[in-house]
Amino acid sequence: MTALARLSAPAVQHQAQPHTDGDDTLDVDGAAKYLGISAKWIYHNHAAMPCVNIGCGRKPRLRFRRRDLDVWLQQHTVNQ
Repeated sequence: MTALARLSAPAVQHQAQPHTDGDDTLDVDGAAKYLGISAKWIYHNHAAMPCVNIGCGRKPRLRFRRRDLDVWLQQHTVNQ
C-alpha cells in the first residue's frame, strides 16, 4: 500500500537556492579551486586558514566559508 501511494504521489522538485550572502561552504577541493591553489597545500596549511574541522582522523574533513576565505586573502595579500 505504501509503495503504491509513493508511486502515485506527484514528484517533489527541489531547487537549490543560490547563496548570495557569502555563507556557502566549500570542501578542500572547492576551496582549492576557488583560491587557485592545490588541495595538498590546503591540507598542509589549514591551521593558518579560517576553516571548520569536522571529525578527526588521518585526513580531517575541512570546510571553508567563501566570505572567510575572501577576508583571509585580503589579509595575506602582499601589496607591491
